[in-house]
Amino acid sequence: MLLWYKSLLHKEAGEELMGRTIELPDDLYERARAWIERNGGFSSVEELVSFLIEEFISEDEDVDYSEEEEEEIKERLRKLGYL
Repeated sequence: MLLWYKSLLHKEAGEELMGRTIELPDDLYERARAWIERNGGFSSVEELVSFLIEEFISEDEDVDYSEEEEEEIKERLRKLGYL
């Protein structure tokens, strides 16, 4: 089954968002559709796929925390006994 989704990349004002077509096995598409029906949170398989790709890719990106955020994280880890 072909899956159409809108790119989440913003283009200059007035231009349409680009879309791409990808293929998914029919059984995977149906499992994703059924999962959405059971759990909600997504309006379509396309939205779920876009979310999952973004989450997977962002795992490799470094996160920059402010000094305040780092201190808060350290404090939480101390309270949990990790530091």
